[in-house]
Amino acid sequence: VEVAFRVIAQDDVDVPPELAARLATVKLLRAAWEKLTPGTQRGLAHFIESAKRAETRANRLMQVEAALRGAGPLPWARS
Repeated sequence: VEVAFRVIAQDDVDVPPELAARLATVKLLRAAWEKLTPGTQRGLAHFIESAKRAETRANRLMQVEAALRGAGPLPWARS
């Protein structure tokens, strides 16, 4: 038996394509994204990525954008 591991940087975050596109085109969003901890970034990425329907993904992307702009809470924040 042979076992191999691939070590990746602890702070790497797999960003969903639709979020990556918005971060690439809107500097304000990118700046806010970069201020977040890697854990929060992963949480937001998972929030979008875990949606199965395109409509849900789009809705979640809007929620994440609002949170990054300061116009809304993080999706998991309690009111």
